[in-house]
Amino acid sequence: MQIGTPYPLRLSDDYISRAAEIFEVVTKGGDPNFGNARFVRNFLHDSVDVLLERIDREYGIGNEAPEDVVDYLTIEDIPKQYRNIERREKRSVMIPKVDLLSNNVEKIDDDNYDAVVNMLSQTVVLLETYAGGEKKGEGTGSIVTASGYVLTCAHVARNCDRIRARLYTPGMVGGDYRWFECELLDSINEDCDMAIIKLKGENFKQIPLRPEEVKIGTGEETLLIGYPLGAMLTGNRIDELTVSSFSGRIASVQTVKDIERFYIDTTGLHGNSGSPVISRKDSRMIGVFSGSVAPHKEGNLDELNYFFPIKYFWEKYIIGKTEQHD
Repeated sequence: MQIGTPYPLRLSDDYISRAAEIFEVVTKGGDPNFGNARFVRNFLHDSVDVLLERIDREYGIGNEAPEDVVDYLTIEDIPKQYRNIERREKRSVMIPKVDLLSNNVEKIDDDNYDAVVNMLSQTVVLLETYAGGEKKGEGTGSIVTASGYVLTCAHVARNCDRIRARLYTPGMVGGDYRWFECELLDSINEDCDMAIIKLKGENFKQIPLRPEEVKIGTGEETLLIGYPLGAMLTGNRIDELTVSSFSGRIASVQTVKDIERFYIDTTGLHGNSGSPVISRKDSRMIGVFSGSVAPHKEGNLDELNYFFPIKYFWEKYIIGKTEQHD
């Protein structure tokens, strides 16, 4: 490799390893205009500048350095502006079924709608994602265990190096909302657009889940709870943002690349990604809201929203036997 020097460059193992960590963090910004090749070229140019400064310090200005030094980048030659970037290790996750309490069934109707939505809202979190120190986006997640595991969309959790979650807890000292830092986990599943993250804390209220053996029916009435459009709804005053809920019905179930999608005739917007889809017949979460399908026609506003069923959560993240608590 030769770039900006009269010598082909050689890279030490520790330089390659550290550079790969930095590239991983930087490319997680998700900017579609980001030029990977251009970034690497600039990174190497900057490394050569650092190498030349190091040679001047070690061998004196104007003196010749050994040939095996002038073309050899080491970890000491990482550009200064990237040295403080940290790679966050992720751990894999498998959740014991015994941690998934089977809460009491309650049909949602007009009489108890507000009370049930308020209860479920305490298990739903607003997510803010960051990459390289800058805010990347917003989404929604559902607390599935008292220990703080949160189920959300893969496209919400990927390509970020920090996530924080805001939880609604009415009557809490200091206000009804509290922010929690999240632990990023090796839990991205692109096929069904699901991911698990972990709130740093304990003793959370958890959302009731549809048991894996109970089927989802076409025509089943639904409730979508989350944070559509994020802080835009409050003029970017995020601490004043409250949860939004939308009612609908399952329109159909389709299979795409061997994965089931359930389409719903309900509102679902940017920021709703990761929102729980609740069945109104039993107040249980039956899926994770993912996105919409629209015709490829400019200016056409027709679209149909869809979610991935909770059965994929049971299949991909859960181990052991469930204790029934009904």
